[in-house]
Amino acid sequence: MADHYALGLIFASLLALFALFRLLAKRKREGGSTAGSECVKSAITRDWDSGSADSNADVVIVGAGVAGSALAYTLGKDGRRVHVIERDLTEPDRIVGELLQPGGYLKLIELGLEDCVEEIDAQQVFGYALFKDGKNTRLSYPLKKFHSDISGRSFHNGRFIQRMREKAASLTNVRLEQGTVTSLLDENGTVKGVQYKTKDGEVLTAHAPLTIVCDGCFSNLRRSLCNPKIDIPSCFVGLVLENCQLPYANHGHVILGDPSPILFYPISSTEIRCLVDVPGQKVPSISNGEMANYLKTVVAPQVPPEIRDAFIAAVDKGNVRTMPNRSMPAAPYPTPGALLMGDAFNMRHPLTGGGMTVAFSDIVVLRNLLKPLHDLNDATALCKYLESFYTLRKPVASTINTLAGALYKVFCASPDPAKKEMRQACFDYLSLGGVFSNGPTALLSGLNPKPLSLVLHFFAVAIYGVGRLMLPFPSPKRIWTGARLISSASGIILPIIKAEGVRQMFFPATVPAYYRVPPAQEETASRPEEGFRTVEMSCNGCRVLRKGCSDKCVLRTCLQWIPTPEGQGNATLFLARFFGRSDLLSLIAAVPELQRPALFQSLLFEACGRTVNPVNGAVGLLSTGNWEACQAAVDTVLSGGSLHPLSGILVSSVVPDDVFSTGSCRGQTLLHRQFPSLPPHADPNNFNPSLNTGAKFSPKRRGKRSHLTENWLIKAAATSSLSSEGSEVATVDSDGKCMKLLNLFT
Repeated sequence: MADHYALGLIFASLLALFALFRLLAKRKREGGSTAGSECVKSAITRDWDSGSADSNADVVIVGAGVAGSALAYTLGKDGRRVHVIERDLTEPDRIVGELLQPGGYLKLIELGLEDCVEEIDAQQVFGYALFKDGKNTRLSYPLKKFHSDISGRSFHNGRFIQRMREKAASLTNVRLEQGTVTSLLDENGTVKGVQYKTKDGEVLTAHAPLTIVCDGCFSNLRRSLCNPKIDIPSCFVGLVLENCQLPYANHGHVILGDPSPILFYPISSTEIRCLVDVPGQKVPSISNGEMANYLKTVVAPQVPPEIRDAFIAAVDKGNVRTMPNRSMPAAPYPTPGALLMGDAFNMRHPLTGGGMTVAFSDIVVLRNLLKPLHDLNDATALCKYLESFYTLRKPVASTINTLAGALYKVFCASPDPAKKEMRQACFDYLSLGGVFSNGPTALLSGLNPKPLSLVLHFFAVAIYGVGRLMLPFPSPKRIWTGARLISSASGIILPIIKAEGVRQMFFPATVPAYYRVPPAQEETASRPEEGFRTVEMSCNGCRVLRKGCSDKCVLRTCLQWIPTPEGQGNATLFLARFFGRSDLLSLIAAVPELQRPALFQSLLFEACGRTVNPVNGAVGLLSTGNWEACQAAVDTVLSGGSLHPLSGILVSSVVPDDVFSTGSCRGQTLLHRQFPSLPPHADPNNFNPSLNTGAKFSPKRRGKRSHLTENWLIKAAATSSLSSEGSEVATVDSDGKCMKLLNLFT
């Protein structure tokens, strides 16, 4: 009998071993795809010592949400050693952060993260549909100039975040760790890292030259890095509608309801997200049934008939969630060793779905700023340099922030007749189509985030509303309502612009931080570490012209003779205004690369000379002994000042025809008076007018002004025509023959 039990035990053990073997083989085949959060956790300690919290990280990132995980991958891909600390690495479950605008998707592609919207059942979004009082209009994104794959994307927020975490964790120099950051490590005003508590309760510290806080809208670290002024205008009530079709497929739907907007958009092939905006910070209670009653009696009648039954079914199902809508303008304290990003730094009303677009745009700006740096240990210099981040991000971020805040206030119902007219005017304006819908939609989508365009369209809506009131007859009551409409529109948008910063928003090039250059990188710049890629940042000329910069930029070499970045930007801007941006770039591109710096100098001096002496320009100033005025004009331009014609010189700057005639003693005397080092028999007409690349600012001073090398000044005079046709720029071809490029001045 005992033998039977022994045989049974052996047989059962063999079966158990076989089953265990099959289970392990199955898990091995499936890899990390069976559980996203476990995949992320399993990749945490690869290539990093799990027993050491301080593992020579270059950057510590607090939070692995949308901004944190994307930033970790971006910096890790550039060769940085990144330590990410996230409170909870399991898949998040949120009711916002589910719509990525086309502009944000373009930034996602730029970061190399476009595959993160794949395999999560993400839906393409091609525009919006507006509903008001039984009428509707469709607003399509202006995507004709883009690839067919470019569009908005909507998805489950948690799935998207897990995909980005997985991609970040796939890099060997990125470490993700689950833990709760309790404080920043501050030493004499410089942040050296963070203190955090692991999921096991152990208190550890993580040190790095740069700490980036991305811990979301509920950040407990932002108060030491910024001045948070948080406003909560409303709350979202979230539902999921199942197995129904929206009136316009692959479009977001906005119902201009009473008292505030209602949103619908797809988040998967079978699910529609509904967000009901409830003004104020208090919402009806869910537990006692007040919320269900509110949704059925107040909201449901305003929902389009095609999805009304699905909406009521979702309310009956009971999976109702709420979330406060926060807005907070960026007001950072520049702190050595630390930086804020994401919702911890800047928030706007989620009505327009622009939060992720701003986050990805900020990451692109920060990446470009950090790329030239191989050593982040000089915290003070790095902090001063990164002040440019706050300015460079402003045009995109402030446009999206302002649009979100202004649209929410316009879309909310109000008993005020002026605000009612503004709301109706907005709907009718967008319904006009053409430029009236394409312009605002391009702003909304992040494809054309220009602050001036936003303001123009906003006040165009107000003026359009006033025009509607004046027809068919402008009665006193209508005139009064129109005046109050303009006042109401100003009261909506101007405070938002003020909070964002007028100068940073509309005139970022006037902010000194805009031109910050990277700190000196003596050793690491000459010997880049293995794994780092050396990429030049945009030149100061391309920055002020707001154009892309590359290794083949025609402006980069032209500006190297100007010692300060502010001067480089001012000179480029002055010439772009004088000649026209496209003409300036075309002219510079037309000459060989080695001759471009001297050509740029020639153009700058002649443009300054023509501004202060419109009759004869720089040569007229030179011939009459007033060259100091031309040099002073150049110095004024480089320092950011403005120029005006000098009346005293206009009278005396007429140049006799024989000044530069062949063999003219007067011409030689004039040249030698201005340039004593010139050979005694130098003849301007025999002077080779090729543009010498050796020309640069001389360190010598004459009085209180700097001057160019004498060699270049002679060539500037020799290459400038004194005929009535104006000045010409000349160069030489390969045979040494003089060749005129362009008649610049008429």
